[in-house]
Amino acid sequence: MLPFNVVIALGLSCGRASRVQLRAPPARASAEPPTSVSVSDLGLSMADLAAALPTDLSITMADTPEATAGYESTLRSSTDQGAAWSESADVVEVTLTILAMRGQPAAAMAIEATATSLTVTAWGRAIWTCVLRGTIDPNTASMIAEDGMGSLPILQFSARKAPAVWWGGFIKSIGEDSLIN
Repeated sequence: MLPFNVVIALGLSCGRASRVQLRAPPARASAEPPTSVSVSDLGLSMADLAAALPTDLSITMADTPEATAGYESTLRSSTDQGAAWSESADVVEVTLTILAMRGQPAAAMAIEATATSLTVTAWGRAIWTCVLRGTIDPNTASMIAEDGMGSLPILQFSARKAPAVWWGGFIKSIGEDSLIN
């Protein structure tokens, strides 16, 4: 590439030489994201950032939102958003629509729960399991199964948390023994 502001003689035209001067193109905004951001208006120093948090700092359930919700995948291999979860301070709920269960009647479906896991069964056979992000009281668990659109069963599950802490989701991991992965 030629340096800017170079004078180049171009060919002859009618016996006269033409001259063109190249100039630097106008500056354009970079497509690259910035590598640094100024936070000087916050009034913090590096020492402030390195300081330990106060030991009396405590965040209670009363300091957090009343409920959170989201979607998670019921498959390890892809994201299907088959688990629509919500949680409040003391209850967690999930609606499962696992595509591989299409055609199974809702009356044949069940959910079995332990304090840290959930197992979905069809006709009494375990077909999907997950480890929960937190601990529940399985004695408070309830389950409803309904026939959904396109022969897809919809499973709704809820239980009280034990202890009452925010999970930020429902599924910690999908079970290795699941027939549906």
